[in-house]
Amino acid sequence: MENSLLNMKITRRGHNNFYSSRKQLALKRNDLKNGVFTYSIFEAMNKFPSMKVSELKKIVGERVEQLTKELQKPTSRNEAIAVDWNVW
Repeated sequence: MENSLLNMKITRRGHNNFYSSRKQLALKRNDLKNGVFTYSIFEAMNKFPSMKVSELKKIVGERVEQLTKELQKPTSRNEAIAVDWNVW
């Protein structure tokens, strides 16, 4: 449910795409009970009471690389975003 709300909020204010590059696969770790990228977003949501788009990109990107020993490097693209708004 929280994932759906996050996606809805992002698409209403502009396009924010977070994805693995074509040369990478999204990695999953059983100990995290999620994919590494999803786990990193949930971890940030639990750790920070609010977060801006730029902070989310930075924190999640760094955490995914740390958890995967740099095997997965998230890529992001922003379009039509006038303000660095709060995601939550």
